[in-house]
Amino acid sequence: MSLNVQQFILTEKLSIDEARSSLSRIFPQIQADPLQQVARTYYDTFDWLLFQAGSALEQEIVDGFSWLRWFAKDDSQHYFRLQSENVPQFASEFPDGTYQQQLSSITNVRAVLPQIHSSLQRQKFRYLNQEGKTTIRLTLESIAVQRCKNKQEFHALPLRLQIIKVRGYEKAYTKVIQQIEKETALSAQATQESVFEEALRELEIIPQKYSSKLHFSFTPTTRMGEATQRIFLHLLETIKLNEDGTKKDIDSEFLHDFRVAIRRTRSAITQIKNVYCKEKLERFREDFSWLGQITSTTRDLDVYLLKFRSNQHRLSQRMQSDLAPLVQFLQKEQKDAQAQLVRNLESVRYQQLIKDWEKFLLQETESTEASSNVNLSTKEVADRQIWRVYQRILKEGGKIDDSSPPESLHDLRKTCKKLRYLMEFFQSVYAKEKCKPLIQILKSLQENLGDFQDYEVQSLSLRGFAERMFTDQEVTTSTLLAMGALVRELEEQQHQARLEFAQRFANFAQTENQNRFKDLFDPTPR
Repeated sequence: MSLNVQQFILTEKLSIDEARSSLSRIFPQIQADPLQQVARTYYDTFDWLLFQAGSALEQEIVDGFSWLRWFAKDDSQHYFRLQSENVPQFASEFPDGTYQQQLSSITNVRAVLPQIHSSLQRQKFRYLNQEGKTTIRLTLESIAVQRCKNKQEFHALPLRLQIIKVRGYEKAYTKVIQQIEKETALSAQATQESVFEEALRELEIIPQKYSSKLHFSFTPTTRMGEATQRIFLHLLETIKLNEDGTKKDIDSEFLHDFRVAIRRTRSAITQIKNVYCKEKLERFREDFSWLGQITSTTRDLDVYLLKFRSNQHRLSQRMQSDLAPLVQFLQKEQKDAQAQLVRNLESVRYQQLIKDWEKFLLQETESTEASSNVNLSTKEVADRQIWRVYQRILKEGGKIDDSSPPESLHDLRKTCKKLRYLMEFFQSVYAKEKCKPLIQILKSLQENLGDFQDYEVQSLSLRGFAERMFTDQEVTTSTLLAMGALVRELEEQQHQARLEFAQRFANFAQTENQNRFKDLFDPTPR
């Protein structure tokens, strides 16, 4: 909170008119400005990235003017305040400048959404000295807040009084604060909590509650049946939380998180063995595979559009402008794919899958011949499976040389994903200082394999786009040439990723790292 402002909460239940009367009685020399009706809305991303960065974004509408303010969440610092009728959905849509770059570094591709709405009555006062000069400013606010989602009911906050220092009148400022603290009719309690923070607390909003990352707290002796159930239920909750944003296409991260949760679920179904009956899981394995397929086209097009600017910059300035028809083509394709995705997510098959999967997971599992790992310790089962998949990576990667086909790298990438998911599912079972570095080493290899595949997919897709645009007579020769140049650039990037693979895999498979994996996961009695 600013040193030039002292805030109070009036704990006595007063209306704004009653508080105004009390202030006028205590300070006969104050003059009231006209009462203002104010609407204020706080914005953040779905996963509260601004809050996690220590800030908040609000729009305030008062006297017919709309103001946008970005500030520290404790209101100790203001980053910008600008007049704006609309709240830009993405950081890239804010006015160019340092603050736009800073916002972009926090929110990236996520949209800012209305999170909390507040309705205010604001009464401003001017404290005048004998010469009629304003020596202090006071602001009294009556505030009611509500969650924007589902337009839940308003919650009234205690009246809030601000005493604002005017330069040159520090003694008067201190004197007024002392008088307010002594006045029993107001029951004023000094506070360092901002209105934003108070609203979060009153509405019981926990900004860090959602995360796409996995944070389980298993112990080595946790039953494998319990751990598996918690993993699947967490992933199902992530799917459900991102479903609405995916269908509305609010931003591309909803579909990204939706798909990651699906991939993790599919991997867990195949990699966490003998906890559930294999025959009963088969139907769900097929349905989640279908769910992955119906979301892939939209996600691919999202990625093309997100990466278009960086890909475009690989070409000359003249060729960059020639790619404008490609952008329009991709946007139309994405819109069509998104419409089909929505139809699939509103289908009976999808709705029944989610309902039946949750019902299946909540059933009590019993140890049978088909689910023999249910009552074993999580560490015992995790050790065995992680070590098995790790050994498979060493075998597959060790066979790859300069003459190996691209498919061999794609298969290795899939195996690396399986290992990564297993390690992330069960990392709480192992010492953090040992497990986390191994995940990072694996991640480095995955990034290389992912780049290799992404460049290949993008270049092949661009060839297909060019053929379709040419067939439909929606493209000029200059655009086709620019697309051809972009394909060559992508193929060169893929070639560089292929050259880098040998070093990345050698680093992953070096003796020191093999010993670290062995010490942590090898289930062989020692």
